[in-house]
Amino acid sequence: MASDRKVSRQLWSLAWPLILASSSTCLLSLTGRYVLAHYSPTAFNTHIGVIVWHEVLQSALLNLIFIISVFVGHHNGRKQFAQIGPAVWQMLWLSLGFGLLLIPLLWKAAPRLLAANLRADGVPYLRICFLSMPFYCAAFGAIGSFFTGRKISYAMPLLFVFSHGLNILLTLALVFGKAGFPECGLMGCALATLVAQVCSLLVVFPIFLSQHNRETFRTGRTAFSPRICWRYARFGLPSSLNSLINGIAWCCIIQVISARIPFGEFSALGIIFSLQRILSLLSESLGKGNCVLIANFLGEKQETATLRATLSAAVRLCFFLHGLLLLLIWFFCREFVSLFMGPGQEEIFSFFRQMLPWVSLLALTEGIWFQLHYSLTAFKDTPFLTSVNVGSHFLFLIIPAYFLLHGAQPHAVIILKLAVLHQFVRSLILRWRYGVQVARVSSADEL
Repeated sequence: MASDRKVSRQLWSLAWPLILASSSTCLLSLTGRYVLAHYSPTAFNTHIGVIVWHEVLQSALLNLIFIISVFVGHHNGRKQFAQIGPAVWQMLWLSLGFGLLLIPLLWKAAPRLLAANLRADGVPYLRICFLSMPFYCAAFGAIGSFFTGRKISYAMPLLFVFSHGLNILLTLALVFGKAGFPECGLMGCALATLVAQVCSLLVVFPIFLSQHNRETFRTGRTAFSPRICWRYARFGLPSSLNSLINGIAWCCIIQVISARIPFGEFSALGIIFSLQRILSLLSESLGKGNCVLIANFLGEKQETATLRATLSAAVRLCFFLHGLLLLLIWFFCREFVSLFMGPGQEEIFSFFRQMLPWVSLLALTEGIWFQLHYSLTAFKDTPFLTSVNVGSHFLFLIIPAYFLLHGAQPHAVIILKLAVLHQFVRSLILRWRYGVQVARVSSADEL
């Protein structure tokens, strides 16, 4: 019991700065959608239909980059400090390389990614969003892993506060045309994100290259090694492909929905997505803290009881945080909808109430999945994760959704119900796998 409490304290001390950073991301997301909803309901719906592509592709790249935090955690646990800097540099070069290779392709592909009713304003918006991805992954993925992998997670919330604060101010100025800026509407939101991400990298990069870090962690060793980069990246590649394949399929479903369901229902779905994104970011932040803690424990060769206690503590904390937030939303449901659409939107509110029970259940099952996913990532079990996540995603979400949406009158609630089933199934499989991995570590220790 004392050991469980100790693990819980360590997890919380590592996770709360990440959760704080996640909260600032949630505030940014809500503010951007609030501004666009009050600027124009059409701009809000376009943003909802378009931003999923940016989030999916950025998440896929970030998952590839984030794997370095596991190696930083292992090196830190083993006191191999000189290997940390060169490892992070491989991911910095990878962020730049992907930006140079992918952005020209995505720029041309943007019109083909969107439904016809979203293209007019959505294409230029999406293109600007794509430009910001390499800067985000370099600052918050590669250099962020340098801090969080060493259990110094308070650095990232400060960077998030700076980045998101600047983003919010620029969004308000550029969307409506304030403080001498021209009125850019939806494009202003994308331009604000791009400028904020570039400034974030300019702020955190000199800290990464400080004299102390160059001497202790060899952050001045900037050489790119394809062999070393591949050694790290191959463990993150399955998780990245999982995110990419699943996300592309999900984005295609969103494009189908945007063209077929009523305008009010799609607006309600956009508000539900805003809530679901908040809950997912909380789960993911806690999962990343869990991953870093387990990676350090594995590097220190901690006993297996500690590994089990870490997962249990993460799930309990996830349920507690989600429960608090969901209670607030249930009690202030109408006010939450009015925040985006103003008072008196009864049709949108009715659709939102139909979706709320399912998104609440989805948040709880997804929270468990995130903790298991990142726990297994700490074990570098990413090929298995990819097989389960991609397989279950298509069997229980994408394929059923495709037939339901094309064979009957589509409703957004259908997608949420299938998403709950999908998360439940793969959580069961990953829980079994985590037990196998802990038993394997236990057997190796005994030998």
